[in-house]
Amino acid sequence: MLWHTYAMVCHYPLKIDAGEDGITSFVCELSDDDVETLQRFLDQYEELVMSAPGQNGVPCELTIHVEGGKTQITTTLPTRNELDILFARLRLFMLQDERTSFVKVCAILRRQFTDLRLVELLKSLHAAFHNHQSHLNTLLVINDVEINQEKMLMDWVYGYEQHGDDERRTRLRRLGIDVGHPSICHKLVYLLLNKQRAVSHLAAVVAVIFGRNTHVEFWGATLALDSKR
Repeated sequence: MLWHTYAMVCHYPLKIDAGEDGITSFVCELSDDDVETLQRFLDQYEELVMSAPGQNGVPCELTIHVEGGKTQITTTLPTRNELDILFARLRLFMLQDERTSFVKVCAILRRQFTDLRLVELLKSLHAAFHNHQSHLNTLLVINDVEINQEKMLMDWVYGYEQHGDDERRTRLRRLGIDVGHPSICHKLVYLLLNKQRAVSHLAAVVAVIFGRNTHVEFWGATLALDSKR
């Protein structure tokens, strides 16, 4: 066995192999509750992978053509059914009151990962999941106002996809954000896919802890189970 259980705490020996910079060994000490949360997170991620969007991909293309002073925007976007499936699979990671939310899983790992390389990895994934500007390739400016794209996405989620929140719908309208416009639809799908990619990277890390993934590479190092402990 690669782990042992004492007093309701599960021990998972891990190592970071940085090549010439050496190997760092450490142990994750997870409560039964933490283990259950992380295992559910992985199970739900596998359901996302096996869903139609996970298997077939999600179309998300935007083309802007300017000719004779006229601008034409064309998009290739998922169907309503494809978008509903994608959101249904992602919502358990997005909504913070869910047990397996991205934020809660990151918090569990952050309590265990003290190595600065892993701490920075989690920070980077957290920023990517929340669509921080450093992880976006464009600014969004409407009526000379720079739009917080993550807030726009979550207002759309709660206003149109999750609860029908009138306050959030009103906020979007006041900012001049037309969620039915092709360019905004493209942006919303793009932001959702950013979250999907961050979840995928985080799941790869969690899977290593339970032996459901042999290793994960990050920034010139490799995280894996330490079979010698």
